[in-house]
Amino acid sequence: MPGDKNMLLKLLLGTGCTLIVFMIYSCKITSSYASYENVYQSDNFIVYYDDEIFSEKEVIRFTVKKERMLTIITSTLEENISEKIVTNLINGCCGGYTRSSTGEIYEYPDYVPYDKGHEIVHAVVHKTLDRSLFGFFREGMAEALEVHPDQSNAIERFFKSYASTIDNLYFDKQKSSEYQSIYDEIVKYEFDYSYFSYMRAGAFVQYLINEVGTDTFKTFYNQTATYRSQDEFNTIFSDAFGKSLETMENEFIRKYSLY
Repeated sequence: MPGDKNMLLKLLLGTGCTLIVFMIYSCKITSSYASYENVYQSDNFIVYYDDEIFSEKEVIRFTVKKERMLTIITSTLEENISEKIVTNLINGCCGGYTRSSTGEIYEYPDYVPYDKGHEIVHAVVHKTLDRSLFGFFREGMAEALEVHPDQSNAIERFFKSYASTIDNLYFDKQKSSEYQSIYDEIVKYEFDYSYFSYMRAGAFVQYLINEVGTDTFKTFYNQTATYRSQDEFNTIFSDAFGKSLETMENEFIRKYSLY
């Protein structure tokens, strides 16, 4: 079905659609991805939207921004994509998400103006890497590769938002006072998808990438999609980073002077 829609789009684009900046096209078709007829297409995105929520001018601006972020993200990840990223600007609340089965992005009005590429990372990873079984690494990757105006990295953002003390590394005081290590979030599947957990995962993934490089981390990430036991995970981690997860966590703590 998506292939049929893409073929229809190509036919429409060849027969009178309006060419706009950055190869963005204005057409009217029925989307199989959302219940909106409006669609913009750029070099790397197909964007469906409701014109009662976003104006044509806004969608053009958002799409140009997405193209810029995509360039940075794919360069950092050292990957290229051959298929366009389908993005649906939908009504409702709140935030955004990427369907794990298709890699299609869905974004709500509150998210779109402040988009920093989090869902674009998910879409790119969907197209280029295997899907990790760990929410910690999936969301950590997206947080680490986000594009922020101040060019800060995930480690800087985490410690700017949370005081650099051991308590704030392990305690999400907005949710509970229960001790929760990075090891627990990964190995015991205790990643709770809170804002705190997202940011800490991003900081730790950034640290791992800094330590071994993008290629080695991607190899590790792909292997976490198919591991079958705790022992196998421990081996995969140690082979990639030369140390155990517990050791890497402790070194992460010491490196950023959290005691």
